[in-house]
Amino acid sequence: MYPIVTITESFLDHFNKMDEEISSHASSPHYENNENRLIRKSFDRMYDLLCIASLNISLSQNSINNFDNINGNKPDSYKEWIIFNAIKNSRIINLSIKEFKFVNSCYFTDIEFSKTLKLSEQRGVMIIGQPCCETPFFLEHSFSAIDANDTLLPGIALCSHICSGMIIIDKYLFKDTPNKSQKIVNLISVLERFVNKTLLLPFELDIIIENPESNTLLNTKYMQILNAFGSDKISLHLYAPRKLNGIGDDRYLVTNYSVITVGHPFDRGSYISCNFYPSHDNKEAIKTGYKTWRTKIEFTKKIIKDHPKKPYGYIENRIVSDDTNHSIFNL
Repeated sequence: MYPIVTITESFLDHFNKMDEEISSHASSPHYENNENRLIRKSFDRMYDLLCIASLNISLSQNSINNFDNINGNKPDSYKEWIIFNAIKNSRIINLSIKEFKFVNSCYFTDIEFSKTLKLSEQRGVMIIGQPCCETPFFLEHSFSAIDANDTLLPGIALCSHICSGMIIIDKYLFKDTPNKSQKIVNLISVLERFVNKTLLLPFELDIIIENPESNTLLNTKYMQILNAFGSDKISLHLYAPRKLNGIGDDRYLVTNYSVITVGHPFDRGSYISCNFYPSHDNKEAIKTGYKTWRTKIEFTKKIIKDHPKKPYGYIENRIVSDDTNHSIFNL
């Protein structure tokens, strides 16, 4: 299992040029300043991701044959090395993707950097333009457990990022009376960091809980979340099996690109950690981070697949605001 990257061939040419510029700066006596170190670190992290990713890139058969003929000799450039590794490990893929609709991909494009932030906010996907080291490559987004208060906002502020949807896995999220708990209020505050107002399509939110066996409680809290944003801003799907096994007592917020782990309920002080899988310190950490993310996606897909569409007995177990097939599951 490898993360998917959609990339233009000309971006790889740009990547080679960036390497030349960074290398030329290395001889400067001022190279060790903080800005240059961040540029180098950003470049290295992008390189690690591109080396181990499954690449969606348009290559002619002649280009592929040329890379096949390298026969183990060291390629002459970053571009050649990245494509050579992908071909060697059968990780060149052909997906018909238009308008950045494949939400689980990272896009490296020919677009000017100044335009990519707006595009990312509209599409909810990570789009990198040129020059690619204009800002740090999500360097701060992956971190081990840190303390957070009962709203979790200090930790969320560190790991919030552009995305098009989220899965929330928390077996106890609805298991209390609707008028006393701050869980949903705090959850809404957390979601506000991710539900971008300029997103062109509704934010796709899946919530997986353990059934509180109360239709009133289930519907009240569901509507509390939906009404906080409106059905035009979020597509909300709730799944509530009687028992939710295999996740322990932690809570998970899973986006297009991350797994955020929360130790305790949303109404008390807790710890929070974030695995933003595209940006880690090395290739193996990216692979491990992606595998962790993928496992949570597959776990949720199984819950949805095994979950009956009709309520069991008189207790509801699935509530959806629309019939949209959420794209985070399109792996």
